[in-house]
Amino acid sequence: MKNKTIGLFGAIGYDDMGDDALLLSNLEAFEQKGYNIVIFSNNTSRTKNLLISNGFLTDSSISNKTRIVKNLNYYIKSHQLYMVVDIIVNRLLKSSYDIVRTVNYYYVANKICKELDRKDMSNSQYLEYITNIKECSLILFIGGGYMNKYWGYHIYQFINALSIADKLGIPCVASGQTFGPFDYLQKSIVKKNIFKLKSIQTRDINRSKKRLLELGYHDDKITEGPDDAIFFSRNEDYVNRYNAQFIVIINLGSFISYAKLPLETMYTILAQFFDYLVENRNAIILNISMTTREQDIDRGESIQSKMKYKEKFRYIALFTDLKTIKAIISSSNLVVSSRLHPIVFAISEKRPFIGISSDGEYYDSKLMGISEIYNYRPENHIIRADDLTLDKLKQCFILAMADKYDRDHIYELNKNKREQFLKKIEDILMGKNV
Repeated sequence: MKNKTIGLFGAIGYDDMGDDALLLSNLEAFEQKGYNIVIFSNNTSRTKNLLISNGFLTDSSISNKTRIVKNLNYYIKSHQLYMVVDIIVNRLLKSSYDIVRTVNYYYVANKICKELDRKDMSNSQYLEYITNIKECSLILFIGGGYMNKYWGYHIYQFINALSIADKLGIPCVASGQTFGPFDYLQKSIVKKNIFKLKSIQTRDINRSKKRLLELGYHDDKITEGPDDAIFFSRNEDYVNRYNAQFIVIINLGSFISYAKLPLETMYTILAQFFDYLVENRNAIILNISMTTREQDIDRGESIQSKMKYKEKFRYIALFTDLKTIKAIISSSNLVVSSRLHPIVFAISEKRPFIGISSDGEYYDSKLMGISEIYNYRPENHIIRADDLTLDKLKQCFILAMADKYDRDHIYELNKNKREQFLKKIEDILMGKNV
């Protein structure tokens, strides 16, 4: 292929800095390759600002190499009534089916495919979107956990893009995925389309792979490797102001509310644990935010309010950039998080970590999965939120601190897996049969 343009799809343009890290990490990987990049975003303004602030675009936002375009959500009319009906039906069926909006996406996919068959899209409302896909010589679904029941009907924007690219003869691959779990309706639709991916790299051991095999996907097209963002660079100019103290990073995400254990109970247990670390390690607790909304700070305040040593709980500014967050984690002594990417950064920087898995199979796949990829025993590092106690946190702390983080051979192995995946992309762009 003479045209080396990669179209990037994923959880792009959403207010989640973990997903931002995945995008930026891929852009770092492609920067030296000279590829043209088309980024399909749910919020082009947010993505544009992200790229400007990280040096991938100038402040004019004009680039010959990188374009940010709207994803399919922009072109699909989803009436408020659709959402209301879906909420009611979901509650009645105790499901996440989003039946009305699923049908809407299915209708759009069929409509676009028929328009492509007619080869006359001059009057199509999807012309701009299709034109942007046609510009790509390969579609990459970047890493993330967006193919599962918690994303509801939103997963069909990716299924539709996959179907359109396949119809146009554009190869598609996926990297760093947590795949599933799905509800019944999603599973039936994904099963019909997943074979259109030439290869999938998952970021866990056996968990996502098992779900893919159940859908009939080919074993030899699945590789298990690292999360894309594990190779994301840190801010080398960061100055640690807390050098003489035992630094603990805390971040609780919104999924913590899915646990059966009451939030106030969890906050109390974490407050007691942090007081224990203050008394025994002269700890200082730094609350980081992985979203630009205030909820991460709110959850931090809920913990702080229950602590004896409230003055030892501090807040990293809300809009702190990702490279600085990774640098802060790099200089820490312990990371405690219910979100994946603070744990990913901790593993990347070989820092002790404790993950709190907040919703069974899905977050087990993420937190336990990335631990297993780097040969850390999940039982030494991950606690299910419903099992959270002060004693378990203390026990996990002892095990995490005693673990060996000089696993250079494992880190090198996963680095090689990432490089092999990037080489596969290059081979596809060069027209090689892979």
